[in-house]
Amino acid sequence: MVYFTHLLGKPVIDSRGRDIGVIKDLVFIDGDKYAEISYLVYLSKDNYRKKISWRFVKELKDESTKSKAAIGIYLNSPVEEINPLFEREDEFLVSKLIDKQIIDVDGLKVVRVNDVLLGKIKDKFSIVAVCVGTKSLIRRLGAEKIMGAVIPMAKENIIPWESVETLDPALQALHIKLNKSKIKGLHPGDIADIMEDLDYKSRALIFNSLDKSQAAKTIVEAEPHIQESFFKNMKVNRILEILEDLPTHDSADILSMMPKSRAAKLLSSMRQDVAEKIRKILSYPEESAGALMSTEFILVTGDFTAQKTINLLRKLKPSSEKTYHIYVIDENKSLIGILPIRALITAPSHEKVANLMKRRVVKVRLNTPKEEIANALSKYNLFAIPVVNGNNVLQGVVTADNVLKEVMPRSWKRKRYMPIKHKRLGNEKNI
Repeated sequence: MVYFTHLLGKPVIDSRGRDIGVIKDLVFIDGDKYAEISYLVYLSKDNYRKKISWRFVKELKDESTKSKAAIGIYLNSPVEEINPLFEREDEFLVSKLIDKQIIDVDGLKVVRVNDVLLGKIKDKFSIVAVCVGTKSLIRRLGAEKIMGAVIPMAKENIIPWESVETLDPALQALHIKLNKSKIKGLHPGDIADIMEDLDYKSRALIFNSLDKSQAAKTIVEAEPHIQESFFKNMKVNRILEILEDLPTHDSADILSMMPKSRAAKLLSSMRQDVAEKIRKILSYPEESAGALMSTEFILVTGDFTAQKTINLLRKLKPSSEKTYHIYVIDENKSLIGILPIRALITAPSHEKVANLMKRRVVKVRLNTPKEEIANALSKYNLFAIPVVNGNNVLQGVVTADNVLKEVMPRSWKRKRYMPIKHKRLGNEKNI
């Protein structure tokens, strides 16, 4: 194995032992697991960049002695028998990998390539991995002797080439090949954090790889300036897909940040039932229960049996966020109780909901401010709290996480939580 930075500037020796120039770059062909080196680029003695096929390379030879340590590339032919070629603009050069961003999915962060690890794989000289972190940066800067004491302590972080996506020359960035499977497995908040460290094109590349539901959840977690940039450049149909897939209070929050004319245009293009719910939330005072609540909840009457209620849940297939509780109403649609999921699944199938529900309901009004909602959630140890109008008719539900986002200091919101990860397998010793 050899690092690209150790090759740069090293001599190229032909089969007759003549020094014909120094290594300037390598051309590679991308592959799934490795990237084969196809050409060697060197600076000749007459100061021209020349490209020769890698098939002329006999070996990489270490010329280390007590007085010097160097690597040389030895050719299998005399220079007179080799016809150099011109470089093409569309070729993938190893040097173009250096200093480019990649997404470290395991570390939930954006990192920068400092070096490239090369090696012989099945008789082909190939890119094996890209290197990030302190040790590779010191090596790239040529400061190994100056910082000799630091090198042993610095960690060599290596990301195998099989995890790096095919290069897009127009984008000029690298992205993890496994993003389309790995990123989908991340929490939307982690995806939003990663996107914050990228430019718009790179954010869009990731965002467009997400399905509709994950894209919607990610945009909610993103910072306002990122939301604004996305919706400013996104096609109307894509915006509508996202807004219609979000909880109504989140859609309302996003629309409230847009110019009124654009928000009105989007609302007029939405499904009528969704648009009406959003308009209703937008009509409530900011940071009140009405503005924070979700209008998606499950209602049953007291004469439902446990089995009938379970059948309803199976039919509706609600997300976990909608099933903290089931709300019980009377014939006048007045809220009379709450049915905990635990009580439902442990009850006999014929038992009536009226006998299982909790009749003492902690609830808030549409104009209740967020601080009072937070106090109620904390005092009664609730995950969610119902919102009723003056006639005790259920209007929505405010969840603890929605309130937490509103009352949490902004400095806490921006502090990233880095979950504990298993040790990366792709390090220098494993390759």
